[in-house]
Amino acid sequence: MISSSPLFRRALWHANRTPVSRVSKAVLSALHRDELEARRSAARALKIPAAIAARSADLAENGYAMLDGVLDSSLLADLDAASGERMAHATEREGQQAATHKSFWVRLLDAEPARGRCVCRRLPR
Repeated sequence: MISSSPLFRRALWHANRTPVSRVSKAVLSALHRDELEARRSAARALKIPAAIAARSADLAENGYAMLDGVLDSSLLADLDAASGERMAHATEREGQQAATHKSFWVRLLDAEPARGRCVCRRLPR
């Protein structure tokens, strides 16, 4: 497939930093309209508990939300351990940042698939 070729990806990266980006986004959005509508209808069908909806409103209003009573404490402990591990590597990666076009946080997140990790591996069902 052409969209997965490195040359296409590089050309698209450059095109998205020009005024052509609006045209390419419109074309790609039109091509994937059915998929987008399917995702939107699936999201509308979700039943969101009131406690989570309230936390979501807090996040939208304040920029943060306290999740103490909503999430399992073992999940919060796992999140703390994983974020501590990432921050330990942050200074190491800061030196490598000067030679790349990606932002620091994108590079930090790119390390996850390289290590075979999935960020969502323990989501509650």
